[in-house]
Amino acid sequence: MRCRGLIALLIWGQSVAAADLGTWGDLWPVKEPDMLTVIMQRLTALEQSGEMGRKMDAFKERVIRNSLRPPAVPGIGRTEKYGSRLFDPSVRLAADIRDNEGRVFARQGEVMNPLQYVPF
Repeated sequence: MRCRGLIALLIWGQSVAAADLGTWGDLWPVKEPDMLTVIMQRLTALEQSGEMGRKMDAFKERVIRNSLRPPAVPGIGRTEKYGSRLFDPSVRLAADIRDNEGRVFARQGEVMNPLQYVPF
């Protein structure tokens, strides 16, 4: 029974074609202004009033101020004593590593330091 239903569905699906069904109901033109036009009008108004230049100057000053003295990160305080740690990203390979053509370029058991190939 299931098989018959599936076959009937497949045959019926082949005979159905997409078609233009026309317009159902009334259509009205879009009343909202084009967003790109609104943005361009606002930018033009800012440039003509001189406000754009003032905003750009304030932005440049803020960037310079924050790059010379970045704001503190919440949750990270000043250190109480100096300390440094060394980190070695080397790994011992558990299996051979091959390129896309199947050539082995790193063998199992070798120790590889990625910083020898890519600068940090």
